[in-house]
Amino acid sequence: MTDSDKLDVILTEIIDMKTDIRGMKTDIQGVKTEMQGMKSDILGVKAEMQGMKSDMQGVKTEIRGMKSDIQGVKAEMQGMKSDIQNIQSDIKSLNTRMDSLEFQIKSTERVLRNQITKSETLILGEVERVHLILDQHIHNQTMHTALA
Repeated sequence: MTDSDKLDVILTEIIDMKTDIRGMKTDIQGVKTEMQGMKSDILGVKAEMQGMKSDMQGVKTEIRGMKSDIQGVKAEMQGMKSDIQNIQSDIKSLNTRMDSLEFQIKSTERVLRNQITKSETLILGEVERVHLILDQHIHNQTMHTALA
């Protein structure tokens, strides 16, 4: 092989290498373009993540508020529980007093019935005595002072 042939082979290889390098440059440009797209996507993801972080902070704040509200409700419920226990105690006390009053009323009714019965017996006895006197007066006219 002559020098000229060798140079032709080298030239051909250099041309092939240049073509390969141009292809590589095109590929690299494509990769760069893709990288720019990926960077843009990553920036979009970062922006979305920042938005999500902000949303999460808002949710955390709302949860803290809800916890505070729940604590308030719990405190109110404890107060209501105490009020209900007091009401139950008052009801028991009222029931006891009502039972006592009912017993007193029944006892008073019994005493009054007995007193009324005694009074009726006394009145009937007195009426019977007056009848006896009147009967005696009817049979013995001299007993009447108004007729004599």
